[in-house]
Parts: sequence; structure tokens; C-alpha cells
Amino acid sequence: MKWLQQRGVLLIASVVLITIIGLLVSVVNYLFVGGSAASSDHLRSAQALFVAQSGLEYAAYQHKVVGTSCSSLPTTSQSVGLGQFAITAAANSASSTLSSDITATDTVIPLDSTINFGAHGRITISSEAIDYAAKTTTQLTGAKRGRMGTTPASYPGGTAVTQNQCMVTSTGTVGLAKRVLAGSMLP
Repeated sequence: MKWLQQRGVLLIASVVLITIIGLLVSVVNYLFVGGSAASSDHLRSAQALFVAQSGLEYAAYQHKVVGTSCSSLPTTSQSVGLGQFAITAAANSASSTLSSDITATDTVIPLDSTINFGAHGRITISSEAIDYAAKTTTQLTGAKRGRMGTTPASYPGGTAVTQNQCMVTSTGTVGLAKRVLAGSMLP
């Protein structure tokens, strides 16, 4: 009789063990599938970045080699590999004056106003080309002086500052992944 009671205990232990093994298999499967999905999403995101970069290169080629004006760059989607890019372009011309003196090593360019200047880009003061990374309402910041082989110089307040560039945004899409890049080109 005791032997029959022990068989019942073994049956319960077997059911519990099978349940635990089933849960472990489910957890391992969930982790594997989740990791695969994350890797796949990361891959698509990287591909979308390269597709967006292709869009900027396409716009630069159309603008500089073919001679397409900034406002006439094609805005239709173009297929590249597994994805596609769409570009938008806008001509940007602006002018202002220095609100105070600057030296040849200054990285902040103070202006009377930055209205109509691009969020980033290239300006010209006298014959010096200067790239900048950002702007506030009265300053261009992150300036890199002496671009395009020009020589950095000091300038007095009131000196004219001009900008004439083509701002291009390229949106690369691969599956559900989307990456956006922006750049500027000189006319």
C-alpha cells in the first residue's frame, strides 16, 4: 500500500519537473527571439543611415556635377539597396554684420541677427570662409576658421557677414527604420 502512495508522489514530482523544464524552454526561446529582433532592428537602422548618406551624396552629385540648382533638386524617393531615400533642399541666403570685434582665433561669431542663417553651415567674412555648428539669435557657435584654404583674420564690429548655401535633408528608410541626415552645399 505504501508503494502505491509513493507512486503518487513521483507523479506529482514528474509533473512539476516537466512544468519547470517547459518554462525554461519558453524563457530561452523568448530571449533568443527578442535578441534576434533587436539585432534585426539595429541592422535596419544602420542600413537606413547608409541610405540617407547616399541621398546626401546623390544631392551633392546632382548639384555640383550635373549643375542642378538647389531649388530644382529632385524630391522624389530613390531606391538604394533594400531601402529608399527622399531629399529636400532649400537655398539659403542671408546677411548681417558683426556686432563686435572678433580675433582670428574666435570660435563664436557675434552678429546683429542670425535670422535667415542656416542652423549650421558656412559664412563668409571678407574673403575668409568659416564653418559653424550651431546658432543662437545673435551668435554663430562652433566656428572653424579659415576653411577652403582661406586665412583666419581679425575683423572689427560692423563688418559684413554673408551666407549663400544649399541646405539638404535626406531621409533614409529601410523597413520601419528611418534615419535623417542634413548637410549644406555651396552654390
